[in-house]
Amino acid sequence: MNFWLEQSGHRIFVSPVGVLVGRDACCDVVLLAPQISRRHALLRATDDGLEMLTFGRHPTRLNGDPCAPSVWVQFGDEIDFCGQVFRVVPGAAPRGSEPDLSWGIERCAGVLFPLSEQTVRVGGSASDDLVIVGWEPSVFLIHRVANGVVLEAMRDGIVRGVPLPAGECVTLASGDRIAYMGQSLKVIALPRDPTTITETMLGADLATGVELLFLPIGGRLTVRYGSRVCAVYLPERRCDLIASLLRPGTNLACGDPIPVAVLVERIWPGGNQTRIDLNTLIFRTRKDLLRSEIDGATLIERTGGGVRLRLAAGAPVDIV
Repeated sequence: MNFWLEQSGHRIFVSPVGVLVGRDACCDVVLLAPQISRRHALLRATDDGLEMLTFGRHPTRLNGDPCAPSVWVQFGDEIDFCGQVFRVVPGAAPRGSEPDLSWGIERCAGVLFPLSEQTVRVGGSASDDLVIVGWEPSVFLIHRVANGVVLEAMRDGIVRGVPLPAGECVTLASGDRIAYMGQSLKVIALPRDPTTITETMLGADLATGVELLFLPIGGRLTVRYGSRVCAVYLPERRCDLIASLLRPGTNLACGDPIPVAVLVERIWPGGNQTRIDLNTLIFRTRKDLLRSEIDGATLIERTGGGVRLRLAAGAPVDIV
């Protein structure tokens, strides 16, 4: 499902990043009426449909009625932001630029299954995109992220160099093997133009800038990779994780590993949470990042006994 906001013939696409409506110049839709709050509402596409979060002091109306702080919006619904009315309509998603690499999974020597979709599901069910007889349904997912691919383990027992717990996300390199139940699959990258491929295209992209914009509920993370800009809405606790990694505190700089115990205390001060809770939070945050083509497995790195943001040298970071 692809959602657009339409008013007087003008449209704006609503992606998983979300459309932020408000009076502030940082918003995607800027409304100048005095009743509009600086950050008035956020609409975002999810796997379950279109969700609208409202933050403004003056009510947002859905089909004429004041709406709750969180509501689901349908095609044909009218949203009234203090007198400015938008209609939700369907339409094709904008086309992005073609990546420089195409990827495939080699199961038998010389035979590739192309990873042509944004997300490819591998498992033993007839509903999986790549079916491996004898496997359980949906053993792992492969996500396309710009020029790279990321594996998301859906079950325990998958090995990519080392065993991966269910929920783990790892960035793959060309030639990597994924093993499960005695079978091994090889991931291969193929350049669309062999004359322009560089060695850096075969590795993980490092972010060249990161900004976290806090909202009344959650926040928006913007990640830059050179000229490519990606953004994603994150719920509150996941924002706390990113904020802690952006500003790790005394004697640490952004990019330095933060000890797990210190990070747990910063995110849940005075709570009873443990390393397991932190791992779960990292898993969920990485999955949110993947939906917006951000390589969360590379960006949020666990190293030794700590966690850090892995960024390009000199990358600027900010919290707004």
